[in-house]
Amino acid sequence: MIFIVSHDELFTLSVVLTALKIYQRFVLILLTAFVSLNRACAVFMPLQYTRFFKMKNTILGIVFVFQMCSPIFVFYAFQLYDCLYFFDPQSSSWYYRDNTCRRILITLEYMVFAIVHSSSVLVDILVTARLYKQIKV
Repeated sequence: MIFIVSHDELFTLSVVLTALKIYQRFVLILLTAFVSLNRACAVFMPLQYTRFFKMKNTILGIVFVFQMCSPIFVFYAFQLYDCLYFFDPQSSSWYYRDNTCRRILITLEYMVFAIVHSSSVLVDILVTARLYKQIKV
């Protein structure tokens, strides 16, 4: 069975897959921060850990991260407000439409990566240092 796909259908697929790529990038950074927070709570506040990270609270936190990032997917998958980011297989490159939407995405990306990811790494370093200090020789 051979499928004949038009250029427009391939372009739409490219736009949706690229929107998923942007979405997962934000989700993974925020989930990494959530895991770091979980780990820090377990190490620094072990008695309160079960109160903060019950199964229900953990699931709600994860769902919150996915929901918080969903507007990014919607804006790019459906090209709302002229937001366009796609992959061109001929040149093997990603292309943005140069507009306000792109500038907001880039600013948001840098803020999330710089602030959230840096904080996550710092928390992980503090947790590692605390655990290393607690090693009994």
